[in-house]
Amino acid sequence: MNPIKFLLISVIRFYQKFLSKHKGFTCAHLAHKGGVSCSTAVASIINTKPMSQWAKLSKQRLKSCRIAHEDDEKHRRRSKDRGCGDLGGCCPHHCDDVFGSFDL
Repeated sequence: MNPIKFLLISVIRFYQKFLSKHKGFTCAHLAHKGGVSCSTAVASIINTKPMSQWAKLSKQRLKSCRIAHEDDEKHRRRSKDRGCGDLGGCCPHHCDDVFGSFDL
């Protein structure tokens, strides 16, 4: 295995095993779009794509995750401003603009 690839994959695995579990939240991309976490996605990029594409593809994934996080934060603030408190970012009475209307 390429020594750079080995080092990067080792750092990602260390992060996943020892740090990620303790940070208190999950990857925003995983939480809102499904699939795999960003660390798993970046490891996959490193394992399957040419080295020349690693930085570009990893940056795209992390940018998508940041956008998902920012959207979630905006939604939580909007829900809190409407008096919903912190119910996972939404309450059924004020989220028609996000999810469409529904009956309880």
